[in-house]
Amino acid sequence: MGSATKYWYPHHIEKYRRKTGHLTIAEHGAYRLLMDAYWDRRGPLPIDETRLRKLIGADKEEWDSVRDAVLAFFKKTDEGWRHDKIDEQIAEAEEKHKAKVAALAKARAAKQGNGQDSEQSTAHDTGTGRKTGKGTSTQSQSQSPKQSGNIKSNLSSATPRAREGFDVLIFLNGDDLEDAKRQAPRWDIYHLAKLYNDAVASEKLEPPRVPRRAFPAWCKKFTKGKPPPGVEVFDA
Repeated sequence: MGSATKYWYPHHIEKYRRKTGHLTIAEHGAYRLLMDAYWDRRGPLPIDETRLRKLIGADKEEWDSVRDAVLAFFKKTDEGWRHDKIDEQIAEAEEKHKAKVAALAKARAAKQGNGQDSEQSTAHDTGTGRKTGKGTSTQSQSQSPKQSGNIKSNLSSATPRAREGFDVLIFLNGDDLEDAKRQAPRWDIYHLAKLYNDAVASEKLEPPRVPRRAFPAWCKKFTKGKPPPGVEVFDA
């Protein structure tokens, strides 16, 4: 699974509150940390409770005080502690991720193919081909690298369809995200990724040649001198 599904997950506040209104603050914290661990592992949590409590940084006394309340949301199986709702969300996220990757690949391949067809047609129409001694056709040496077929396959040649499905998170790993976070302290990096994707889709930005470099640089430029959304700034 790509980073698009590894580093974020949906959290429906109203539904969560309805199901967890009876929990104490400590139980809320333990449950949310277990949910994080489940998504990070993308699968069931370990049966062994020593390992389980260490996943959330709890000592034995802390774990014993929240154990029954939080494990009530999970189902014990031979594979480990399972959470049916999270399993559904993980499967859905994986399908969406695969669909986006496939759409981008198809759009890039179509664009590259159209470019090659156009270049061949241009070479024929402008008479850049010439006859050799053996009667075969070759292209003039005065052609540019692009005309000679050295076409670079990269995101900068994305079609409008590829723009609409563009998701910069697909191309980033954990280190890339940390780099972007350093460039935009206190900002929600996934909110910035959405703004970046929207800008590419609306043609305000060109699709990046090297997303792992372009996105952190954009984050730094975009957030410079701006407070994160919801943060009030008071004049001294």
